[in-house]
Order: sequence, then structure tokens, then C-alpha cells
Amino acid sequence: MAIFIGYEKRGWPGLVVAGCAFILPATIIVGAIASAYVRYGTLPQVNGVLYALKPVVIAVVIQAFWKLARTAVKTKWPAVVGLLAGVLYALGVHGTLTIHLVQIIGQVTTMAIFRPLRLAATARMADIAALSSLGLLAPSLKLGPCWR
Repeated sequence: MAIFIGYEKRGWPGLVVAGCAFILPATIIVGAIASAYVRYGTLPQVNGVLYALKPVVIAVVIQAFWKLARTAVKTKWPAVVGLLAGVLYALGVHGTLTIHLVQIIGQVTTMAIFRPLRLAATARMADIAALSSLGLLAPSLKLGPCWR
């Protein structure tokens, strides 16, 4: 929202300034923490602190997931697609491939089940773009196996 407001108020320069003001502080903080971890992460004193922080990190991730799930899952269908993604990940399918496969499954079922009579050109172009995403994904997988 801050980036959008910067763009609305001052155009592209406002977008760049607002974007930098929004992204750079987090980037610097994460970079400092990562640097400290790489430098001091193997010390026994730091291992105790990191061990104590693990439950906190897990709790924050679970809370964020719960809030996102409550917001995103309004019907049973997104829950089924999300469960499918979890199963694929648990089976060891590459994460990027999992995302694209679930996107394709969601788009195909949306085309076939939920809006078969909608023939708008923009909808069809979005569907074609989603279906072609697997072809765009292939170079990032280096044409290797999709299993870890």
C-alpha cells in the first residue's frame, strides 16, 4: 500500500522512493542477522540461543499460515488444492514444480468446472498463460528429475 501511495502521489520517483523505504530496512536487518548467523552460528553459546528461538519461529510461521489459510480458503476447493500441494511437497516433489502443478490443476478445473460458459478473450488468455507456465518452468528445473 505504501508503494502504491508513493506512486499515486509522485509518480515513478515516488514509487521508487517508497519501495526503497519499504524494502531496504527489512533487507538490511535480514542481512545483518544472516551475517551474524554465518559468523557466530557455530559457537556453543549461540547454539543455546538458536535452540530457544526455534519454537518462537515455528509459532510465528504457524500463526501466519493460520491467518492466511482463514483468509484464502473460503470454500472447499481451495482447501483441496492446498492439501494437494502439501501432499506433493511431502512426497518430495520439487517446490517450484509443486507450485506450477497446483496452478495448472486449479486453472484447468476452473476452466472445466466453474466457468465453462465464460468465453471472454481475457479469461482465455489468462488460462493459456497459466497452462504454459510449466513450459516456462522447465529451464529452471534444468530438465532434471522432479523428485528431490
